[in-house]
Amino acid sequence: MPISTNNVLKWVLRIIMLVLVQVLILKKVHLPWDKNQYGQFFLYPVIIIFLPAATSRPFSLLLAFVVGLTVDMFYNSPGVHTGSLVLMAYLKPYAFSLLEPRLGIKIGQESASYSFGFAWLFVYTSILIFAFCLSYFILEIFTAYYLVDILLKTVLSFILSLILISFYIVIFNPKI
Repeated sequence: MPISTNNVLKWVLRIIMLVLVQVLILKKVHLPWDKNQYGQFFLYPVIIIFLPAATSRPFSLLLAFVVGLTVDMFYNSPGVHTGSLVLMAYLKPYAFSLLEPRLGIKIGQESASYSFGFAWLFVYTSILIFAFCLSYFILEIFTAYYLVDILLKTVLSFILSLILISFYIVIFNPKI
């Protein structure tokens, strides 16, 4: 299926909007009861999660690198977002194939996300967001001494991000 200029423009605008929402709004959102800022909202990983399944792995990794580097510039966190997003882009085909045998979904098949079912999409997204959050906080803290903090931040940010991404899925119905 040829890529149209309209689709490319739509994807570029979606990427720009998601990065802007992340760095201008979600960066500043903190839960009132969370003084240590254990919970963070991550929405921009949906850029990689909802790339069409036929997207080549090198392009996915390059896009993850560029988007992560852009977010890192705004967060002043050298390489943390980049490393986590690139890892998530690398794991995406594995998460897809992990769910493939039970559901009969083939890699390269492009269809509306709801045709797979919301439960499938939720599990698929959960796997990738958990990998993203865990790698993010491991890279951010980078010591085993704070293992409990890493796990608390991972779990709380995973839950908050998954709720936010679920709203995104319901509202915008992205294709995968």
